[in-house]
Amino acid sequence: MKENKLLKLKELIQNYKKILTIISRILILAIILSEGLYIKYQHDIILKMSNANKETTSTQSTQNKQKDTESSSNTQNKEIKLGEPVSVNTPNGNYKFTIEKAVKTEEFNKWDKKVDENNQLAIELFLECENIDFHNEKYKGVVMYDGFNVKDNNNYNLEHYSRTLPNYSDGYEEVLPNSKSKICIIYVGNKDSTSITVTFVRGGSVVIPLT
Repeated sequence: MKENKLLKLKELIQNYKKILTIISRILILAIILSEGLYIKYQHDIILKMSNANKETTSTQSTQNKQKDTESSSNTQNKEIKLGEPVSVNTPNGNYKFTIEKAVKTEEFNKWDKKVDENNQLAIELFLECENIDFHNEKYKGVVMYDGFNVKDNNNYNLEHYSRTLPNYSDGYEEVLPNSKSKICIIYVGNKDSTSITVTFVRGGSVVIPLT
């Protein structure tokens, strides 16, 4: 009798062990599945946020391009006239500039023999800039130094000449908001040049006879 009871007790214990093993496996599987679902849930959220950011960036980029197009259209294909102010409106603020004249001079040839030997001289572009409220992340004001493309009457592209005049900005100094500046940007040109075509980078050009 005792042996039968012991055998039944052993069988009962083994059955309990099997049941516990099955339950533990089910719990482990449930934990694994829940973690997998959680990871997938996180991945879906990150993916949605990434797509939303891309859409926002794309929309902002499109809006900025539209703004740039609108602002540049204020001067694009318009004739620039000597002595008359040109208004420039941008998303970063507004400013005006007035081209006054262009002068060729051999004053610097005394110190620059290379220019003299190449039959070249300095061409000085005089203008005035009035900054109303323009500034951006890079500059505190307007920088006119690279604001123009200049060609002579022989269709030769003029390069900047690293010279300055007293009482004039060289165009690389910032014209701060609510201020004006007299500017002389100097280029290297040929001695036989009779005129230059000055094209503003945002559109508009003027032909200036050299004096």
